[in-house]
Parts: sequence; C-alpha cells; structure tokens
Amino acid sequence: MAYDVELDGEESHTITMVVPFVTFTQEEEWGKAAGLDFEAKLADVAGYWRDYIASGGQIEIPDDILTDFHKAAQTHVAISVDKDPVSGMYMVPAATYRYGVCANEACWQIRMLDQAGRHERAEAYLETFLRTQGTSMLDGNFSSADGSLLGLEIEEGEVRISHFNYNLDHGCVMECLADHYRYTGDKEWLKRVAPNLVAACDLIIREREATKRTDQSGKPVPEYGLLPAGHLEDNPEWRHWFAVNAHAYGGMRAIAEVLAEIDHPDAERLVREAAAYREDIRQAAKRAMIEAPVVQLLDGTYLPHVPTRTSIRGREWGWFREAAYGALHLLEGDVFHPDKEEMTWVLKDMEDNLFVSREWGRPVDLERYWFSHGGVTIQPNLMHLGVT
Repeated sequence: MAYDVELDGEESHTITMVVPFVTFTQEEEWGKAAGLDFEAKLADVAGYWRDYIASGGQIEIPDDILTDFHKAAQTHVAISVDKDPVSGMYMVPAATYRYGVCANEACWQIRMLDQAGRHERAEAYLETFLRTQGTSMLDGNFSSADGSLLGLEIEEGEVRISHFNYNLDHGCVMECLADHYRYTGDKEWLKRVAPNLVAACDLIIREREATKRTDQSGKPVPEYGLLPAGHLEDNPEWRHWFAVNAHAYGGMRAIAEVLAEIDHPDAERLVREAAAYREDIRQAAKRAMIEAPVVQLLDGTYLPHVPTRTSIRGREWGWFREAAYGALHLLEGDVFHPDKEEMTWVLKDMEDNLFVSREWGRPVDLERYWFSHGGVTIQPNLMHLGVT
C-alpha cells in the first residue's frame, strides 16, 4: 500500500488504520472493520490496561518516571508473552516480536509479576519450564538432559531449544521457582512441583562429579567440583564460568530450603549437597584468584583479581565475559557473603577499572562522574547491582 500526502509547513495530517489479526477477504468483513469507531476502541484498550495495572501491586515514589516505568513494564510483559495455541504453554521473551526466550531474563519478568501480586500469571509462565524440563541438553560437556531447565520455544506443540541456549538458565530458573513459593506461600504448588525441583538439583549433583579430578601431583584441577565446561551467555565458548555455577548453587540452596519447609524427604540431602557445592566453588575462585595477577586501582594501590572463570591468568576478553558475568555473581548467588574481602575486591575493581572503561563498560570522565557512574554498567540488570 502506498499513501502520499503533501503538507505545508506546520500542517498535520492523521491516518487511522485498522489492522485485524486475520486477513479479511470478504467485502462484508471490510465493511465491519471500516465501521469501527477509533475513539471508542482506543478507550476500550486504554481502559483494559488501566484496570490491569490497578489490579496488581504498584510502586509509588517521588520519581514519576520510575513509578510509571514499573506500571509500563507489567503491561509490556503481558503484551510480549506468547502462547502456543496447541500446547497452551507460554513463552516469556526478552523483547517483543520474534525475540527468543532467555530464561534468565524471563525469570526477572516473572519475579516482578510475583512481587506485584500477579501470582497466577507468574505460575502459568513458570509452568512452561516445568513441562519442558529435561527435553534438551545444556550446551556443554554434559552427560544427560535429565532435569535440565532451559529457555525453550514452542511452536504448534513442538518444543525446540532457544538459539540463546544459556547455561545460566538452569540455575536462574531454579532460583525463580523457589522465589515463587516464597512470594506465594503456596505449599500445595510446592508439593506438586517438588519432583521437578529435585530433578534440577540432581542434575547439578550428577554433572559436577565429572570435574572432581586431581592432577598428577594430587592437587585439585582448577575446575574441581564445578559444572562441566559450557555456554555462558551470548558468547558461545565452553568454559567453567563462575556466574553459571553461582546461580546453579543459588538455585540449589534455595530449593533445599523451601523443600525443608514441607518436610520433603530429599531436603536434608540437598542441603548437604548444596553446602559441598558452595565450598567447591569458593575454592575454585580462590585458586583462580591466586594464579591471576593483581590489578591496580585509581588511587595507585593494588589488590587481588577474582577472574570470571577458572584457568585464566588475568582478564577475559570483552564486556560480557569480564564485567556483565564476572565474579560479582559469586555474591549474587551467595557463594561469598557481602562482608567477605573477596567481594570488596571485586566491587572496587569493577567501579575503578571495568564499568568506567571502553573495553569492559563505557568511557567515563573519572574526575567528574566516577561516584555516580562507577557503580553502573551497560545493560546493568544482567547482574544485581543492588547488592553493591
């Protein structure tokens, strides 16, 4: 369709278009569409979304932009989520219209809905992960898909792996499932999904056995007790990433805790396994730190560098690997507590060297903006900067 109109300076012209969800081929159908009242339909749509927002929890703060943003985000999620008509399963993408499912980013949206009291929607969106559990292998040196939780896409009932295929997905979905119970207190739901939760934990327990090896001198290998080498996020190479293991541990610990609240028979075992996993991640991070050169801060002092993965002496290449999914995730996953000196070193390194640099963040005028910009990175929600 081509539509041309000539306008004089400061002159305006309005076009109203009707775009149906299906293609109208009959003249009577065209007439029905042409007879719609735009203002009336606009009022219907606006009223629907106002009622939707009013039905959930809201944040009211002096900053109107953030207040409105929280409202808008809820509508954006509802608009963007897609439902497969055959299976009835929902897909929560990271953006609207033909954007694949990133399960870690889906979980942030689902968690926000739970926080706003939209528990039924959150549960419906989480159900897709449960129904598709174990259908696809994590992208790495894994031995089995049994228990896997991934960002998957469904079309006419057919399940396929999202092209993102992040190893982060498994732990992030585990954390989100445990959080859903914590927000709702729904013990009947927890009892129903308990077998799924245990299977997700058992994948971690089973797969990390492959890395429990020692070298010829009897010392633990750098990746001892971690998950097998695998995919991190947008970068595809397989490595032993601390962020992946931190969220896998965080999910396992959270699941063990909530299962204990319903006296599940596997809870005690999972608590022990999670504690052992945490210690193996800590020791792997410390070994990597010891082998890495120190880093210099802006004040000229030096401190240890906690790398983003095992078997690397120094920085990783690029923002995703070194900054977005760096060692701060060890804090987010509660592998290290906030008061541990290792996490203080990580934070100082990030605000002095990573977030303010062109290579791992964005260039910042350090004299003028270090205090306000040093703690914020590009695409900041990839990590929980609130913990800083």
